[in-house]
Amino acid sequence: MLKVSASRLKTFLTCRYQYYCKYVLKLPDESGDKANLGSAIHTILECLERPGKNRRELVLGARRTGEVPKNLWRHWLKLRSAYRLPEAFDKDAKKLILNGINYAIDLNAKVLQVEGKFDIPIDNNISLTGFIDKTLLIGSDMVDTQDYKTGVPYKEEVCHTDPQGYIYMYAMKKLYPQYKRHVFTFQFLKNNTSITISKTQAQIDAFIRFVGAQGYLMEKLTKEQALCQKSWKCNMCRFKKPIPEADYAGCPAQY
Repeated sequence: MLKVSASRLKTFLTCRYQYYCKYVLKLPDESGDKANLGSAIHTILECLERPGKNRRELVLGARRTGEVPKNLWRHWLKLRSAYRLPEAFDKDAKKLILNGINYAIDLNAKVLQVEGKFDIPIDNNISLTGFIDKTLLIGSDMVDTQDYKTGVPYKEEVCHTDPQGYIYMYAMKKLYPQYKRHVFTFQFLKNNTSITISKTQAQIDAFIRFVGAQGYLMEKLTKEQALCQKSWKCNMCRFKKPIPEADYAGCPAQY
């Protein structure tokens, strides 16, 4: 069964040659420092989202003092070492953690799950997969599924068309059908911006049909088709340079 995540679908829609390298050839795709910084910040904030007897005290204390709690900072230092990040990232890490504490944590909402994984079939051949940073119950009937973003904030119109919102709302409607209202929120920690989107059931159904059609193309993608669909030069792409041991000559868009 083909497992389609938001990142996999976005890669396919953005650059089929990059998709071919990553998912068909399975070429090495090591994360860069900024991606690892994001992973570390996610891990730290998840500690504060899990129910615990001192969660409220830690959050309110950090908001009052403007300092990262000592235990969380020790956690950051361990993660920085594990990811082999430079000490120069400490300043960015402190800002992102405090922004998360000050603006992205809702102490009044009920936490339904933290870092939850889903894998939900949409037909006999395709399932939608992903990891959810946190799912909150707002009031008595609204589920807000939220995702932390540590990179450059998206434009609002991009948020409304991003596949992640559709996929996660579809999953949450399946996992929490007892609640009538479902929304998805992008939490941009870099500038303390949150953008919440909602979709009608008709819009979600249309998106699922679209995923089914794209999934068929993903499974049938050949190198020749990928070359015809190659994208523009992208500085963030990690498949630009040749990999001789994998018999890979590099992205043709670079030549």
